Amino acid sequence: MAYATDLIAVLLAEGRLEEALEQGQRILTPAVDKLAAASEIVRQAWPDTLQAALGLGRIEDARRLVELLAELPPGHIPPYLEAQLARARALIDAAEDRHESAEARLRDVIDQFAALGYPYWEAFTQTDLAEWLIGQRRASEADPLLEEAARTLHPLGARPALERIERLGRPDPAAVV
Repeated sequence: MAYATDLIAVLLAEGRLEEALEQGQRILTPAVDKLAAASEIVRQAWPDTLQAALGLGRIEDARRLVELLAELPPGHIPPYLEAQLARARALIDAAEDRHESAEARLRDVIDQFAALGYPYWEAFTQTDLAEWLIGQRRASEADPLLEEAARTLHPLGARPALERIERLGRPDPAAVV
């Protein structure tokens, strides 16, 4: 299963979303059942698989991924995955035009990742929020989020995440360092 987790990350980075989603769907339920949600395999594969589902616009697949974790008894989901679960719900809200809840949830998730000390995911979620704001014709509110995300991601060498900022037509990540 560890190989499949790494493969999902590579496929996602290469833009091979269908294959990444397929791999994630294949391993996640057995991993949760046999190893628990707190396993490293689930910690790594679940967010990447969710990203593939959302990138393909496959909201029902994203919902099934949410249910996989949300149905677990209280205390069985570590805080990191709780934040990822909240991010997933926010992005599903955004995809389904539930704008007020999407924005509020994304802002809350940014705070959750900051409190947990996950700068990459804090910046990634800032980019999620910024992308949503741009879609709402609120680009002036998005720019500071993207600049802050780029400042965090650049020293981490997070090339795919930085390329996403560039695709949004926003600050050159190298210029804001």
